Amino acid sequence: PGARLPEQQIASLCNVSRTPVRAALSLLAEQGVVRWEADTGYHLAIDLAAQPAISAELPAAEEDELAEAILRDRSARRLDQTVTVAGLMRRYSA
Repeated sequence: PGARLPEQQIASLCNVSRTPVRAALSLLAEQGVVRWEADTGYHLAIDLAAQPAISAELPAAEEDELAEAILRDRSARRLDQTVTVAGLMRRYSA
């Protein structure tokens, strides 16, 4: 817990803009996984090692399938390096 989660670094690692990273971090903050600090940004709020493992047996959610499609297209270079949420919504009819 407490590890800083820099938006720009996460965006660079995922080859996306900071907008979807901010949205994801905001959702995680609502669930208590991360916390926002005004001067330093997002930080991990839980001990990941103490969390139960997520079962691989769970059925894939619609969001998981969408994320996989986006990752496949990005890996195959069918998506530009920088994308917008609106562009992704148009492409994937989300």
